[in-house]
Order: sequence, then structure tokens, then C-alpha cells
Amino acid sequence: MTEAYLLDTYVFLRLMLGQNNLKRAQGYQGRL
Repeated sequence: MTEAYLLDTYVFLRLMLGQNNLKRAQGYQGRL
């Protein structure tokens, strides 16, 4: 595996998880 491949995979996972994290962050901010 190349570093570029790992970076692309990392970014892709961050984007996928980011969708859930945004909702979670918004819910967390709503509680503050």
C-alpha cells in the first residue's frame, strides 16, 4: 500500500464518519 492510498482511504472514512459526527456534534451542542 502506498501513502497516497492510505491517505485517500483515511479521507474517505473521515467523510463517511463525518456525516454521523456532524449530527452527533449538533446534538451535543444542543445540550450545552
